[in-house]
Amino acid sequence: MNKQIPDKNYMYRGLLGHNYLPMVSQNRDGTPPVFSSEDFTPEIADEMLGKYKPEERNGGFDQIEYRVSRFNNVPRLMHIPHPLPYARLCQCINKYWKRLQHICENPNSRLKPAKHDDKSVLRFNYNEGNDNIKNDLRVLAFENQYLSDVFSMVELTNGKFYRMNADISLFFPSIYTHSIPWALVGHSEAKANQGNGKKWYNQLDKYQAQMQRKETKGIPIGPATSTIISELILFKIDNVLRDKEYTFTRLGDDYECYCETEEEGNMFLKHFEQELRKYLLNLNALKVRIEKLPLGYQPEWKIELKYRLPSRDIIPKQRELANFLEYAIKLQNYHPNSPALKYAARSLTQNINETNVNVFFEYMISIVIHNPTILPILCKVAEKHQDVISDMDFEQILRHFLKYQCSDAICWILYLIGICGKEISDELANAVIDSKDCMSMGMLIALGQQKDKVIDFLNNNIDPDSEYDCDQYWILLHELAPDCPEFNRYRGISGLKFLREKNVHFIKPMNEED
Repeated sequence: MNKQIPDKNYMYRGLLGHNYLPMVSQNRDGTPPVFSSEDFTPEIADEMLGKYKPEERNGGFDQIEYRVSRFNNVPRLMHIPHPLPYARLCQCINKYWKRLQHICENPNSRLKPAKHDDKSVLRFNYNEGNDNIKNDLRVLAFENQYLSDVFSMVELTNGKFYRMNADISLFFPSIYTHSIPWALVGHSEAKANQGNGKKWYNQLDKYQAQMQRKETKGIPIGPATSTIISELILFKIDNVLRDKEYTFTRLGDDYECYCETEEEGNMFLKHFEQELRKYLLNLNALKVRIEKLPLGYQPEWKIELKYRLPSRDIIPKQRELANFLEYAIKLQNYHPNSPALKYAARSLTQNINETNVNVFFEYMISIVIHNPTILPILCKVAEKHQDVISDMDFEQILRHFLKYQCSDAICWILYLIGICGKEISDELANAVIDSKDCMSMGMLIALGQQKDKVIDFLNNNIDPDSEYDCDQYWILLHELAPDCPEFNRYRGISGLKFLREKNVHFIKPMNEED
């Protein structure tokens, strides 16, 4: 077996402990590092699943909603599944991994399960593309284009004159769980054995739907299990397109086909759409475009920034740093659909010290409401320069993100406040509670502040007898178990009590972070 292909035990541990919550990894951007699933091991999952059967709950489980900001300020709705049905799906993937691992060898996909230094299964990056920066992890985005990737792109374009771009409309929300068996064994066998729960491929279908109220339309955006499911379907589509001798590559559901003629590009589009329909998927007509080659292998904004980026060995003076940030802001305005500003901020982290950090923060704080994706970078710098930001007022920024219910931005601002050692006022805590955002309230728990308000919210707003309501706040009910005895029955039947007994926690107190 290819040594790059992770074995089933690596996959199982990685799915549970490192690719469960959005961007759970060393330099993640989605959730502050106080959120972690590293305690959730295969050994504990197997023991829990020996005691509890998630498939026996009528109606399945609900999930936590988590809205993630993007560089264009359009939030993406993600979900954090309940650990019991999630563990069942991971266990099923582990059991049948030999029948699924072919996705690791798809020559057309650039997002495949693999072994990584951080023990994750999938490594995500928002295509910031700075080769000199340690890999940055972000859910539902893709790997950096390293030099080897550029050479690969050069080979793809050799002898070609056009590039056809296409992707799938609302890909994850449109995936039909019954299409999982179609992709694994073909439509005929899947249809002939539909409803046969003993068939391994039907188990994947069943356990996937179990995480989301047994709904068969759509899979959650967030956990790596969804990427594995999507890769299984796209593998079959890629096979057909490859057999037709198209030259193409893809990042997730974003396809690029390199053609000799425009007609060939249109034929690719036709065949691509035909294959999508077999799995009840639709082409995103708004994203289709054909471009004449040659085209650069890096976007214009990135090249311009690299030319102006200070050397990693040089600490820029305040004026030099200000000029670079001014230029990055203008580039972001010229390229609003790019992560130019985030790329610039990330690139500067090694060039910041006590002589220029005030300039960095003044610029970043002034624009963070326009581009919340830079918040994780601010937090990283703040951890090294707490004294510089201790007098800054972040309350206005927090109120802004509370108004628009940006889960990740709220969490990162609260994390930044925690770095500064500041207290959350009653007024702001009430605003966080009023947002009804589960993970934002989880940050209050991590900060060790205003916990009583979170407890009051759960006791006064969540019906202990409504399993769906409880599922939407499972992480809070789990962490606050001693303070919310009204929910003991729910915890007892959903496996959360067992996880507490095994000392599994998904929220770490901020002062206890690694």
